[in-house]
Amino acid sequence: MLGGMLAIAAFRAAPALAAGTADVSVSGSWSQTIGATALVSGPGSDLTASYVGGPSDIVLAVTINGNHSWNVNVRRVDSLWNQNLNLYVQRTSDGTAGSGQVSGGTAYQLVTASDQLFFSGTKSQSGFAVQVKLDGVSLQVPPADYSTTLTFTVVAL
Repeated sequence: MLGGMLAIAAFRAAPALAAGTADVSVSGSWSQTIGATALVSGPGSDLTASYVGGPSDIVLAVTINGNHSWNVNVRRVDSLWNQNLNLYVQRTSDGTAGSGQVSGGTAYQLVTASDQLFFSGTKSQSGFAVQVKLDGVSLQVPPADYSTTLTFTVVAL
């Protein structure tokens, strides 16, 4: 993958707010350029296999009517992706505003093309910081500008 770039865009997917429903807002993105400086030991060596974004490159907020519980799901929607690359997310904060509770999502979780539970909570809350990790980078991955979108969906329970 020498000479390639990876771009991750964050996106929200949720219905309009009505009684017992929730909405998620998402800000931020992450990208990583991988070039000759990523060679582990210079020419003839492989690339660094893992790259980690900043602890708050992506920030989520959940709005819900009432005191309901909710789940945030995550999935990956690929524009151009290589099957050897693995993308992970983890929640790095408990939020910065709101009186609800939050649980889960504090360990790196592999993101696939299918919706999967990321973390859960109660009441409206904002400021959930999310960190992205890329793994599986090597010279065996052809150089390209790989790109995927993280889609976060909130489900009222």
